[in-house]
Amino acid sequence: MKIKSSHKKIFQISLISIVLFIALKEFYSILINIDKKLFYLYADKLTLDKLLIVAVLGIISYLPLSFYDLLVRKRVKINLSLPQLYKYSWIASSISNVVGLGGSSAIVLKNYFYSKYTDDNKKLTKILSKIVVFNLSGFAMVCLVFSISNFIKGDFSGLTNIAAIIISLYIPITLGILIRNYFKSKDSGEFFFSINVCLISISEWITTIILIYGLMLILDVRINPLAFLSVYVSAIIVAMISMTPSGVGTFDLALLVGLGNYGVPSEQVLLLILLYRISYYLVPMIIGLVLYLLDLYKKVNSEVKDLMKNILATVSHFVLCTFIFLLALSMLCFFVHDSIIPDKIAHLGNNFTLMDRLSPTLTITLSFLLIISGRVLYYKSIKAYWINFALLIIASPLIILSFGVGEIVVLITILLLLITSKSKFYRKGFILTWSHAFQDLFIFLGILTINLFLLKFGKIRLGILSKFSPSLLANQKESFTADLFFALGISLIFIVILLYNNSKNKFPKQPLDKEKLNKLISNYGGSRLIHYAFLEDKYIYMNESNTVALQYQISSNKIVVLGNPVGNKPDFINCIEEFYSLADIYGYTLVFTAIDEELIPTLHEMGFEFMKLGEDAFVALENFSLVGNKNKSKRQAVSRIEKYEYTFSVVSPPYNTEFIEELRSVSDEWLKGQNEKGFSVGFFDVDYLSLSDIAIVKNSEGEIKAFANLMPMYDNNETISVDLIRFKEIDLNGIMDFLLVKLFEYGKDHGYKKFNMGLAPLSNVGESKYAFLREKIAYQIFQYGNMLYSFSGLKNFKKKYASIWENRYIAYRKNYSILSCVSNVLLIVSRPTKKIPVEESINTKMEETLNI
Repeated sequence: MKIKSSHKKIFQISLISIVLFIALKEFYSILINIDKKLFYLYADKLTLDKLLIVAVLGIISYLPLSFYDLLVRKRVKINLSLPQLYKYSWIASSISNVVGLGGSSAIVLKNYFYSKYTDDNKKLTKILSKIVVFNLSGFAMVCLVFSISNFIKGDFSGLTNIAAIIISLYIPITLGILIRNYFKSKDSGEFFFSINVCLISISEWITTIILIYGLMLILDVRINPLAFLSVYVSAIIVAMISMTPSGVGTFDLALLVGLGNYGVPSEQVLLLILLYRISYYLVPMIIGLVLYLLDLYKKVNSEVKDLMKNILATVSHFVLCTFIFLLALSMLCFFVHDSIIPDKIAHLGNNFTLMDRLSPTLTITLSFLLIISGRVLYYKSIKAYWINFALLIIASPLIILSFGVGEIVVLITILLLLITSKSKFYRKGFILTWSHAFQDLFIFLGILTINLFLLKFGKIRLGILSKFSPSLLANQKESFTADLFFALGISLIFIVILLYNNSKNKFPKQPLDKEKLNKLISNYGGSRLIHYAFLEDKYIYMNESNTVALQYQISSNKIVVLGNPVGNKPDFINCIEEFYSLADIYGYTLVFTAIDEELIPTLHEMGFEFMKLGEDAFVALENFSLVGNKNKSKRQAVSRIEKYEYTFSVVSPPYNTEFIEELRSVSDEWLKGQNEKGFSVGFFDVDYLSLSDIAIVKNSEGEIKAFANLMPMYDNNETISVDLIRFKEIDLNGIMDFLLVKLFEYGKDHGYKKFNMGLAPLSNVGESKYAFLREKIAYQIFQYGNMLYSFSGLKNFKKKYASIWENRYIAYRKNYSILSCVSNVLLIVSRPTKKIPVEESINTKMEETLNI
């Protein structure tokens, strides 16, 4: 039995596929011969009021499909309110109406929705199956009326007439069976239930016929109702025999051929089929899917709801930006050139619209403004949201009065998207980067150039305006050129105003408060990079409880955070999230540079990606020694310097002016006229140098030839490091080795366990064959980029002493280029060094900033 059943299914599927293939092939052969211009001409006649009538007719014709379930509710006792029942009925009916499958899909879907609310699922399935059986009664009644009309005319020939007579017999046979069962069982409830189902089925088929015939009237297709009924019955019978879902292909082909026999152009029939499919199938299904999603949304937990809201808002935002751009472009092209958008009003004759009588200046200007504001909408600024809303409201009357159905539909869609995506527009400002500026400029100038080219060489659509103003015809190109440049001027003013207003939304920056930072470090400890905060070339962000601090600088649309946060570790996540939210509100994204592996899990949870920057080199001071053959070169370097009576010492603050000036002399000679760098490296600053001890190397005459400022690591004297290492040129080799060795010995003597020699950039990055492409490129730069920087040379020098290597990373958002992020970091490091003045701070509280 199973084999026979499977063979039967295979045969059914094969038969349907063959029929569908043949129908679609024939339909396609007709379709390729369609006159597209004629089709567009018929389509352009569909005004907004006609489309509304089509929508209303579609919904009215669809309503009876849901009436069946009102009977089911009463018969099976489904514990649902009428609104809930009708909602589930609409969802199930709209989907099954498209799927087809002889009503089996409706049974499955309604069982799914109603089985939870009734105690007798078997009875529910039985009642639903009975509805499917009686559903044919509506079409049988149509066939009965059709056969009676044929009987009156005396026309009995043709397969359609014979099939209609056979199907119409379903009515008397069904009535006979119902009456017999009633007298046998005396069950009036069952009898009247069946009769009501038949009546609903009849109303369903009648409203469908009214829908299609009404569409024909709207399209100005004049055909005798009985002739149409003949075509309709034939099309339904063909669709039933083919068994294709919703009669797709077969019904359409039969309708196309049948109406064509009565002289109706294929283009009109094709438009009729399109409107029928949209109004009777697509629109109800979309409504059903929306109802289902809303129902599903109510049942999920708050986290899933937030996720769904976010997805909807994200998609809506993307579609919104695209649609506004396309709408503006369509408006512009409509008035400029027929070759882009065909002449949509040629058929109007003397029936000019309002905008045919007015200068297109306003529309062209609005088009340019919408293109600009639509691009700004990408930045999710709340001001851009309201600007676009205002421009669309201004443009709405122009679009409704002067443009086609497509533009009106797009306008309505945009307004709906503005509502659904409003949560995406929360930023107080936006950051216009150079890349985005060039991209926007390219788009804007490209549109302007294309339109000027079309005006120069193309056919202008103002010919119809010459009937209203004869003098305009000769000067139409000049007039349009003037309109374009007027729109350009207004657009430039608009851009200036937009950028000026946006410039007022400055990110609330906080310069260094030494007292607060020192207190935080004393309470919770610091980090290997927090001492750079005392250079005062960076801003400091502290959470409201002053338990966590971040040091950062700004470049373009990036806020670059240096190193790990410092403070109370349990507060790190909340602090980073607060700071990220603050940055996001003003249009910035965060980049964390020189972080260690400890912070990676936290940032990964927030959607950051990572790339290894290099490795910090550490000397294990407990094991440091110059004994042994491998340290021979180091001993010789130290001995060579000591032989000439060079001495090493560590000096503690405060420092007098003479000492500072001598250090400045060493620093200036070491710089050789180059600018200082900052941010992640120290620079010569008296206040900064006065915060810690300074190691110096003097010659036999007491002149300082080299110095290095000791840099605290704030790890309970576990690690020591230096920041600036600067020296004068001397005739002896090895002064650098001498200074470092003496520093190692000093650290070891004072109980330190490690000496941090700093970062070896790109060290051990991208060496694996499985590494990311960006890391492999970094590896090639490390190996062969000595013209840019001595990456490998620095690594080899530190390798002479270091035995411990710790990875350092840069963290950035996935949708940002690593090249862009690294470039911003390098730009910050290479800026002219200067302290941030206190007055640059904007003391904005966090809660005030987030309250938008």
